[in-house]
Amino acid sequence: MLFERMKAEFQRLEVDDIVHPLVSAEFVTPFNILGTAESHIYSRGKRVAEPYAVQSTLMRCGNEWRIATANYCVPLSTRGLPAALMPPAFPSETPLPSQGGDDASHRS
Repeated sequence: MLFERMKAEFQRLEVDDIVHPLVSAEFVTPFNILGTAESHIYSRGKRVAEPYAVQSTLMRCGNEWRIATANYCVPLSTRGLPAALMPPAFPSETPLPSQGGDDASHRS
């Protein structure tokens, strides 16, 4: 779901390039790196969203480094991206159709 929302937002913004210059990186352990980058999103050479920080944890799995976590610090003022990243409700918070969402037992 998140991938589909972000894909739709990038298509709406006509994104054709995303640049992630590295700001910092450090070994936490020999198998764990904590890194920070800044994301810049472009369409036809023009920035379409303000830059935002991304903090990632990389872990060594065998001979490969893999992204274990990525935390995006997207300003809420950024066009479209916060809505794509944060749905109005998580699936567990959405009432089932049979519940109708207006059950008097859920009211205070």
